[in-house]
Amino acid sequence: MIKKVEQFIWEGRPIVNQIIVTTSDSCYLVSYGKAVAVKDPMGAFLSKDWDYSRTTAKYVARFFDRSVKEMRKLIKEEVFKVIPEITIK
Repeated sequence: MIKKVEQFIWEGRPIVNQIIVTTSDSCYLVSYGKAVAVKDPMGAFLSKDWDYSRTTAKYVARFFDRSVKEMRKLIKEEVFKVIPEITIK
């Protein structure tokens, strides 16, 4: 069940078209209406579209307090798992 929906804030500024959806056990980043990242008890997951654009990749990385370069490295190391699609539960 969705508990909270809020604008993604970075360095004190709301970021347009980037929304955080919080459920009872997970936190999702929704970019331009599509869930692109999730933090949940099973780990950290990215949709295949996490780097659809330079801007989306940048905000996904910021969602995890990382750089895009770090994200790519951590994907190779399988710290972050890329899956076809993320559905908000």
